[in-house]
Amino acid sequence: MKEGEIAQGFSLKDAHGKTLTLASLRGKTVILVFYPGDFTAVCTKQLCDYRDKLILPKDRFQIIGINANSEESHKKFQEAHQLPYPLLSDPEKKVCKQFGMT
Repeated sequence: MKEGEIAQGFSLKDAHGKTLTLASLRGKTVILVFYPGDFTAVCTKQLCDYRDKLILPKDRFQIIGINANSEESHKKFQEAHQLPYPLLSDPEKKVCKQFGMT
């Protein structure tokens, strides 16, 4: 994808088992962060940096983390690091593949 392109829709479950659809965020700029794994050194630092250093108006921007880890893993990771944005589980890597991230 190129910057400014409209992404194909998807729906995945978050850390709490709630389904999030890309369509539900229409009107916001969505920053998709595909990362290899919860609780890995580099990924943890990167996602905590987004939490601490990326200041975006929440009414216009939404960060979403995506990887193949389970909802339960995401829940533990999100709680351990107080991540204020959704982490979505893509166990079959369908959305990862859709965006060329495999």
